[in-house]
Amino acid sequence: MLRVCVTSPFRSRRMSIFIGVAPRCGIPTCEMSDKISERSLVAGICVALVALVWFVFGQAIKFPFINFDDPEYVYEVPEINAGLTLHGVKWAFTHWPATNWFPLKNVSHMLEFQFYGFNPGLFHLTNVVLHAATVVLLFLALRKFTGSIWRSAFAAAIFAIHPLRAESVVWIEERKDVLSGIFFMLTLAAYFYYTRKPTVARYLTISIHIFITRANQRSPAISRSRSYSRPGCFRRRCS
Repeated sequence: MLRVCVTSPFRSRRMSIFIGVAPRCGIPTCEMSDKISERSLVAGICVALVALVWFVFGQAIKFPFINFDDPEYVYEVPEINAGLTLHGVKWAFTHWPATNWFPLKNVSHMLEFQFYGFNPGLFHLTNVVLHAATVVLLFLALRKFTGSIWRSAFAAAIFAIHPLRAESVVWIEERKDVLSGIFFMLTLAAYFYYTRKPTVARYLTISIHIFITRANQRSPAISRSRSYSRPGCFRRRCS
């Protein structure tokens, strides 16, 4: 409401005229507010998922090394427990302890020995952090695929605390599994963006992610990577 003062030529006094102005709601402002609210909700869900992972698996930081595979694959391997060295990195990609070849897993253990020493609690902490990151990436990927925030959050929460995750998170030797989870979620996200706008750069990105997933981990991840590398697999589902 605006108030305008006008001097009348016939009267020696001023008259006040009130002009009504209709309120405006700027559409861009409203849309921006909705986007901010949605981002805040997504951020809150991510924090809640991390808290859920910590609530269930945080106790692992009190666990020790175990005598099943941890000695021959982790803390009794000289190239690994010597910390991160150029010789150790070269060894990780050209040799393997016992019968398995998991170079990035071995390099991650070298980094831990470099900074943590023989403190098993911090090794377990790394697994918990990697698993929490995988859960958040899964939620964000599912949200992109489905467009639904709450269903994606529910699926990620089930994955976060599913009993099948327990061995991967609380067993130091299973570092390969939690590493596989992160690269697999990144592969899904990369392929999603590739199907939206296919380019050579995006194709190379997803190819590298799939290669790292395969180079790190177990056969289930390999089979899933093969299925998602088929042209149009997600294009039909996400369009």
